[in-house]
Parts: sequence; structure tokens; C-alpha cells
Amino acid sequence: MKPKVIYDTFLSEAQKNLESFNGDNKSKEYKKLQKELRRAENAFNSANEKYQIVESAIADLKDNNLEEYDALNDLKDAGGNAVDVYIITKDNLVNDKTGQKVDGITKANPNNAYMLIDNNTKEKN
Repeated sequence: MKPKVIYDTFLSEAQKNLESFNGDNKSKEYKKLQKELRRAENAFNSANEKYQIVESAIADLKDNNLEEYDALNDLKDAGGNAVDVYIITKDNLVNDKTGQKVDGITKANPNNAYMLIDNNTKEKN
């Protein structure tokens, strides 16, 4: 389940709990439900913002480099199993060695990684 969907569910539940409350609006229970709703709204907004940024990055890759997008979208391991690709966005990436701004980084281990070449995966020695 996508994190955005989880937070959307929490938000919906908090809204329903507050709307269905039949007690005194000045009671501790009501204030607790209001607090839970605010927390759910904040969590949803935080997750949604990150989700939208990643969705935009994926759409940008698809629009500007369809071949690479398709290769990542259909990536399989040596056993032919689909491989999940996780996308994380970060602002102002800088190369530690050169100090220059970069568009992306990877934490792939070259000793135990697969290189993507012509839409095929090949184990790197």
C-alpha cells in the first residue's frame, strides 16, 4: 500500500471520528479527537507533498527518457523476478569529492550490482 493511501485512511478515520462524536464540544474527548485530526492532517500533508515530488520526478523521467523509464519499470533480477525500484528525491545534491551540483546519486554497490545496458541486466564482476 502506498504511504499516501495509508495517511489518507488515517485522515478519513480521524474526520469520521470527530464528525460522529455526540458529546460536549468542550470535553476532553472532543479535544482529543480534534488533536488526532490535526495530527492526521499534518501527516497526510507531509506524505502527500513528498509523494507529489516523487510522482513528478517519475513523470519527468518518463517524458524525457522513455527508454530508461521503461527499462527501470520492467527491471528483472537474474531469476526473472520483477525488481522494485525505489525513488527518493533530495534537494541540492552535491558531489562530495568535487563539490559540484549533481542530478542524482546511487548507493549501488559495484561489487554486487547489476548494470543496466540496452534494457538488459547483466551482472557486474
